[in-house]
Amino acid sequence: MCILIGRYYYSRTTNPKFNKLFEPYTKEYIAERFTHDDRDGKGPYRLQGKNQKQYLSESKGVPVSDVWKMSIVNVMASELTGYDTQKPETLVERILNASTDEGDLVADFFAGSGTTLAVAEKLNRRWIGCELGKVGIQVARARLVEMKSKPFLIENIGNYQREMIYLGGVRIYEMQKIILKLYGAEPIANRKDLGVRKTEDGLELVYCGYPDRAVAAHKVEDLAKEAQMLDGAGYKRLVILAWDYEYNYDELLQARVKAAGKDLKTEIVSRQIPPDIYEYLKQAKSEEDIERLSEKVKFLEKPYLKLKKPEVKGNSVTIGIEKYVLYDFPLGSGKKADEDREELMRLIKDNFAVLIDYWAVDWNYDGLIFKSQWQDLRGNGRKTKVVTTEKEHSYVSEPSESRTLEFKRLGSRNEGLDKTLQSIVAMANTDGGMIIFGVDDPQKTTLKGIGRIFGIEENIELYDELGRSVRKIYPPISGIWPPTLVDAGDGKRIGLLFVPKVGDGFRYYENHVWVRLERGNKMLNPQDILHLAYVKGFSRADKELVEVDFNLLKTDFYEAWRKKRNISENQIDRILEKTGLARQSESKKLLPTRAAVLLFAEFPNDLLDSKCSVRVFQYEGNLEVVKETINLIGTPKNINGPVAKQITDAHEFVLGLLRSGMRIPSGFKTTYSIPERAVKEAITNAVIHRDYHTKRDIEIRIFEDRIEIESPGLLPFNITPSNIGIERSHQYRNDLLVKHLREFPDPPNLDQNEGVRAMRQTMRISNLYPPIFLTYPHLQDAVRVILFNEKAPSEWDKVSNYLMKNKYITNSEARKILYTENVVKVSKFFHRWVEQGLLTKITPRTGAKRNVRYRLPATDERALFTNDKSK
Repeated sequence: MCILIGRYYYSRTTNPKFNKLFEPYTKEYIAERFTHDDRDGKGPYRLQGKNQKQYLSESKGVPVSDVWKMSIVNVMASELTGYDTQKPETLVERILNASTDEGDLVADFFAGSGTTLAVAEKLNRRWIGCELGKVGIQVARARLVEMKSKPFLIENIGNYQREMIYLGGVRIYEMQKIILKLYGAEPIANRKDLGVRKTEDGLELVYCGYPDRAVAAHKVEDLAKEAQMLDGAGYKRLVILAWDYEYNYDELLQARVKAAGKDLKTEIVSRQIPPDIYEYLKQAKSEEDIERLSEKVKFLEKPYLKLKKPEVKGNSVTIGIEKYVLYDFPLGSGKKADEDREELMRLIKDNFAVLIDYWAVDWNYDGLIFKSQWQDLRGNGRKTKVVTTEKEHSYVSEPSESRTLEFKRLGSRNEGLDKTLQSIVAMANTDGGMIIFGVDDPQKTTLKGIGRIFGIEENIELYDELGRSVRKIYPPISGIWPPTLVDAGDGKRIGLLFVPKVGDGFRYYENHVWVRLERGNKMLNPQDILHLAYVKGFSRADKELVEVDFNLLKTDFYEAWRKKRNISENQIDRILEKTGLARQSESKKLLPTRAAVLLFAEFPNDLLDSKCSVRVFQYEGNLEVVKETINLIGTPKNINGPVAKQITDAHEFVLGLLRSGMRIPSGFKTTYSIPERAVKEAITNAVIHRDYHTKRDIEIRIFEDRIEIESPGLLPFNITPSNIGIERSHQYRNDLLVKHLREFPDPPNLDQNEGVRAMRQTMRISNLYPPIFLTYPHLQDAVRVILFNEKAPSEWDKVSNYLMKNKYITNSEARKILYTENVVKVSKFFHRWVEQGLLTKITPRTGAKRNVRYRLPATDERALFTNDKSK
């Protein structure tokens, strides 16, 4: 049986992505057409015309037709899950290959048995799956576990409760008040989620959580501090009534209470809202009903499971349960329900594990990130294969592939030639990098250490052909060949090819432009090339001509610039033409440049077809949260005007916010220690070095713990995240704009190199973390500067100094320089620094935590082979 599918295209943009697909030639087709072979190692070929050879190894196959024929899932297929509506993986694989590239995000909002997720995982795509049915979630989870997927997280957004409440005709705020009263608390005026309950030993402040979100430990800490300030701090304890709690709630809350010390004296009690509360909510029509029902409602102790310390003997691990609390099961009423309840309790008594659907063990848990390495699934009424993991072997510390590092064994001609030339072009068009010839890719082999070294001698003919084929890259990359050869012993040599980041335009291979992903390459379509040309600074938006009346540029800003340069009065169009700020178009019409409008117009954002404003957002907390309302404080500020005024106004407004601090709901006030010089330099760089072609404003986001300044455009020319502030840019993206901005009275500091150095120096003097620069591939077409409002601990100084001399650091090495044996403590440091962008985490192919290493972001890969033995 076959499935015939007609293709229909839906896209949210006018430039949808579609990769042309090919099917391999049949054996009969190959035997009939590819009849020539010169025995030169290139394989069979066929003649196209008189002299053109088409090699089989270079042929993609037959283009896929508009009608796809493929078999349904066979009853004996390994991918079969038993799910009623399961689709074949071959179908989904073809769809994803056609519509996405490696690293793209795939979303399936009706995930079912998880076929889309499994295929996306195999094809190295990121993925999100949504599924309402619990059976589907369990099947998809088992499937991903069995295929040894990368770690994933299952989130319950909580809409089951919200849906039930809506069906019951109860509004959320009414529901919270009713639950508070059912608990015996009287709601506080103007606070729908808080109530006061009188007990024999004092007053309790009672909080009722929302049905569509889990209660978090940080929220409870804020409530406890609030309880100490409300009503003269007369509350004996804080009681939390929640539908659900965040993962690791007990441990997180305990840590917060311990950290607060004497500042947090309020006793905290956490309770579970019973599952059958819906029935009581529907009956609570009056105060009399609520009073009567309050005697029946049982608010339960929060469920939890506490394990004993695992006992390890040889290859066996024994896990014991120290204590577990489960709330009553709403099985209904009547004889049958009572029998079911008794049977359930009997099963629990004999073996508690019957209630546990899924077991997972992380043999190297670091206290922060759980990565499942052994799993056992109870299944869904059918036998489920137990997933096991082989014993971990010792791991030799070695670099893995990244955006700036790639290994090539030179085993296959097609792999070695075409893919290598694509990688050279991609690295040159991105941030540069290094390709190592004669060493196998760690992602494609189980060999380790020197076992991965085959040397260029394995296929010296292909190595020589690469040298000749590098000439196919256009425009040529000067001095790129030959690679540096390193003796690896046993008569083997490896080649180190250093690829520079180009700053004068894209490089092409076979008329295609490639850029680098975290691993692998991506071919750009014409729209991407046009956009990235501006983003990378190859095309100059500030020099483009715009249809704006010259009279709109004759402003006070223009007069200040003219007088500063001692230019005699004349017609403005003539002055701008002589200074390069205006020129004739192809139709011989004199027009101003975009730079002239940005420099002199009072409202350039209204005159140009692109956006050129600065927007300032202030957020409550440390994250941007979008739920019923966004956690914005006040209304975002739009800062417009000519560039010089825009920079000054942005400085004054942002620094004014930082000086006044941020009031948070708990009553505390956040104060900022970020140096003014660092803030000014970050804003100035964003305004003058942004891409003015991209239709997006500069965004400044102020959180409790940091400031983020994000500007359109990638780091231009030779600048990369690893050399910014160290090397000077070969030229400016907006050199016409910068050149004339210097001629204004009291111009801002316009040197990006000096500005970054000043930011780092002032942050270091203030004992704060250094500024972080995030760009591609984290951001596709922007640069984000992050200034943390957080004192850098002495631990960071020691670790960062170590990494200035050594490329990598491990947990064990960090413990030595920090003089501690606490593995979890050091892991928490690393986890925090990685989240903040201060470090990059490198996980080995095996996933073993003990072999995880860290390095400074975007460290130059050539340091791997430096002559300095300390590196």
